[in-house]
Amino acid sequence: MLFMENFTLEPKIDLHCDQKNKMKFEEKNEKMESIKKSLELYLGTKREKCPRFFFLDDEDLLYILSNVSYFFIVPSHLIRLKISS
Repeated sequence: MLFMENFTLEPKIDLHCDQKNKMKFEEKNEKMESIKKSLELYLGTKREKCPRFFFLDDEDLLYILSNVSYFFIVPSHLIRLKISS
């Protein structure tokens, strides 16, 4: 708890981590950026195949793509396409 209180007062990670943990943090951050970029590319290919998907935000599009086999769930998100267009 003391760590979080100190971190809240001074949020720079350099002041709270040793070099080893800082390197781990930077590696994880780079990995997260790589995953984010891959996800953006994947969603971009889906949007190119179905241009109406450009009107959905990433969260809604992921939800539709992950639940495509559950046809009764998808229409609630497709309503947003009608509102947007």
